[in-house]
Amino acid sequence: VVDGYFAVDRSRFGCPCFNTMDHPRKSTMNEVQDNGGDGSDDNDDGSKPSSESALEEVERTISIAVFPHNVLKIDAFETHDQISPQIENPDDMSDQISNLFRLATECGTAEEYHDLYEKGWKDAERWISEENRRGFGSTDERRSYYAKYMDNSI
Repeated sequence: VVDGYFAVDRSRFGCPCFNTMDHPRKSTMNEVQDNGGDGSDDNDDGSKPSSESALEEVERTISIAVFPHNVLKIDAFETHDQISPQIENPDDMSDQISNLFRLATECGTAEEYHDLYEKGWKDAERWISEENRRGFGSTDERRSYYAKYMDNSI
């Protein structure tokens, strides 16, 4: 397994551009439509590929990083499409960044990873609040979209 960081441009930091990917389901769906859906292109479970999920464009990509986006120049995303930690001390961020790199490359303690998880949760909560302020939709609306998507994908 290769980390996504090495598969895309550094400015995307491991997050591919899903709209430009040549996803195999797109070609499978085209074949199903071309041959009238005779069953030769069924999914592994025997079901037919969904034309909605196979051909839809990705509406939005949110980049989630354990490192602050601006520090590592992860700039392929709009600021409102980024979830990452804020700089704890703008005058000296070396401790924060070196600790994050250490946790990414060496074994940490359960307490350190729990703390990192909690900080990530707070980063996501901050992002949700900002999205609500921007008027992008309420958390309840986003949850209903997700639930609808999950129901359609099963």
